[in-house]
Amino acid sequence: MSTYHIQVPNLGYVHKAWQDEQPRFCTQSTLAKQWKTLDKALDFGNQSLTPKLKTAWELWQMVDGELTPVIRAHHSKNTPTP
Repeated sequence: MSTYHIQVPNLGYVHKAWQDEQPRFCTQSTLAKQWKTLDKALDFGNQSLTPKLKTAWELWQMVDGELTPVIRAHHSKNTPTP
């Protein structure tokens, strides 16, 4: 069975002890919060991360011990000039 993990670039994975009032992140996928369905992972990202962080997040799927990207953050090659 596969599970889903959410990672925020430069912060890490959403920690399994996440609380909306006290967001937590971790670098190890073994400590990360897991969702059993794609819909629940997307709902969490759209409702708990997007409005609060105002940054991109990535969705990863764990299948047979391997993490594979489902949604990757887009990094623009355009950088603002001072």
